[in-house]
Amino acid sequence: MSAVRFLRSTPPDKIISRLWQVPYYWAGIKAYDFVSGKRVLKNSFYINKSKAMERFPMLKSESLKGALIYYDGTHNDARMNLAIVLTAIRHGAKCVNHTKVERLLKDEAGKVVGAHVKDTITGTEWDIKAKTVVNATGPSTDTIRLMADPQTKPICAPSSGVHIVLPGYYRNHDAPSEVTLSPIPKDSDVEFILQEIRGYLSKDVSVRRGDVMSAWSGLRPLVRDPNKKDTKSLARNHIIE
Repeated sequence: MSAVRFLRSTPPDKIISRLWQVPYYWAGIKAYDFVSGKRVLKNSFYINKSKAMERFPMLKSESLKGALIYYDGTHNDARMNLAIVLTAIRHGAKCVNHTKVERLLKDEAGKVVGAHVKDTITGTEWDIKAKTVVNATGPSTDTIRLMADPQTKPICAPSSGVHIVLPGYYRNHDAPSEVTLSPIPKDSDVEFILQEIRGYLSKDVSVRRGDVMSAWSGLRPLVRDPNKKDTKSLARNHIIE
């Protein structure tokens, strides 16, 4: 299934406030273009201070040296997930929603052979037998792993990504979080983002809490690293047990 219809390009910008940052970030972004090969959306480019002010007139001009413009893709994940489910159903899969795994089913040798699940709306419970059970539960990964092996050590470090929408601005924030089905942005997270934005804008521009048009939060199942102090420093790696 092609996901092209769920994607569109967007040009993020990297604000440059020190001259040494020009070659430093230029090299990194050009490497980004290079590894993309023929699939690069558009080539990145550098603009000087005057051009940056034309594109972003609300920027703080005192220390501004310029900006690097590069292109990335935005993804409609909700439509993508729904398309995957509908495609699977067309190919014979049985898909259910609002269903919770209560426990894993095991044979006499201790091998996982299915799951006992519960419809969280009606309360109905039933068994699902399977040759292979895939744990694709994101932030709830460790909950299922403990069902398979109560002695296993946790490997998931849930990270909350908070996003807000402002007239003409966009940014996100990363912080440790508890696992919940409906994560809600904290006021402190929203204020942190606003404070970061203020550092890039002219003193004549006031960004207030009332300017926030919407805010939402999501959880990332990052791989736990005991040597890292926070989720910001965790690598976005994958592991196979």
